[in-house]
Amino acid sequence: MEPSEESVLYTSGKHILILGGDLGKGRLQELKTTLQPASLRWDAGWDTRRVHHLADAIKAGSVDLVILLVRFLNHNASTTIVAAAKASSVVCVTVRNGRSASQIAAELTRTGKQ
Repeated sequence: MEPSEESVLYTSGKHILILGGDLGKGRLQELKTTLQPASLRWDAGWDTRRVHHLADAIKAGSVDLVILLVRFLNHNASTTIVAAAKASSVVCVTVRNGRSASQIAAELTRTGKQ
């Protein structure tokens, strides 16, 4: 997929955390190509300890943008991560449907998050 100019504007060079679902290697590579981040980390968000560790990473400033795939994420994980993002002024984008690069890029463009 060719990167959208707008979605790349919001994500290029940023340290991105995606939480929810199962991306797989192919989808993760597609997201790296589409979003062009400095780093891209994905976690399913099922392990409570890992979610708290990710929240600590957000608070420590090692994440610039959080993308929540809420259809594939439990409510407690979402609440923990959103609270950490708000406390750290980190942008948090919610993708309600899907997990493909095009759906994530469309949500970034739709919400105009930077």
